[in-house]
Amino acid sequence: MALAYDSATAPPAAASTEADQKLADQVRTALGGTAEANAEAAKSIQVAASSGTITLKGSVKTEEEKTRIETAAKAVPGVSKVENQLEVKAE
Repeated sequence: MALAYDSATAPPAAASTEADQKLADQVRTALGGTAEANAEAAKSIQVAASSGTITLKGSVKTEEEKTRIETAAKAVPGVSKVENQLEVKAE
């Protein structure tokens, strides 16, 4: 027995999840392409995407680094909002 969905009752398509994953990947790429120090920090940052909103988690060494990473994420096409949850932890 096949199930039929119309557009009003269909569950969110995997396409939105795929789009979120692609956007998160684009942000990771952008973060890795920033200044060398940021590129190193970007490796330890978690990036999640949901409907154009990017959430950044992890730790950075300075407030300036936190701001630069947020700015780089905001510059990625398709990003509508950045939830910057990065923590500044001086070593």
